[in-house]
Amino acid sequence: MKKQIGFFLLLLICCQYWTEAQHYSNKRYKKNKNKNFWAITVNGGIEMAGLAKAKWQKENIAPVIIIAAEKWLKPEVGIRFGLQGPSFNYVGDHSKHPYGLVFGDAMFNTNHISNGYNPKRVWNLYLDVGLGIMYDWYDNTPKFCFRGGFTNAFRISDSFYINANIASLFGWSIYESNEDVIPNVTIGLTYRFK
Repeated sequence: MKKQIGFFLLLLICCQYWTEAQHYSNKRYKKNKNKNFWAITVNGGIEMAGLAKAKWQKENIAPVIIIAAEKWLKPEVGIRFGLQGPSFNYVGDHSKHPYGLVFGDAMFNTNHISNGYNPKRVWNLYLDVGLGIMYDWYDNTPKFCFRGGFTNAFRISDSFYINANIASLFGWSIYESNEDVIPNVTIGLTYRFK
């Protein structure tokens, strides 16, 4: 029993030293920590109404543009507000649905959360989760949507990042009378203000 208690105490001491070492290594970056910076992002790509096999046809694919402003509250957590559009195609009615989406996302930098803050990191992976209101001019109705996805951000300088985003809109009765999904894949450029 004494051996187990001794081993447990030794383990606690080692954990304490490891925690202190992590704190010291992160302290080196404290001077350069830019906690509250703003950024703007412009992305372009394609989107598709639905994920069923029947929807995988070129008539169902449309261009998408996303313009957003980001504010990082901490290196690990940020918020994003933006606009998405201009239309999606739906093979069910063979029509183009012009729309505008106003959205807000919470952004989580998974690299900083799991590996600690490092301002010189070249690649960051963000988890994006949010809400939006879509106005569909085809139906002349506003629609409530959820938004989620992943952003891969590649630093090319202190101010510029190239990003690749895989995301989707989730909602009820966006184009059918059930759960609807509009996934998109985009690439773009992010500018961080100093």
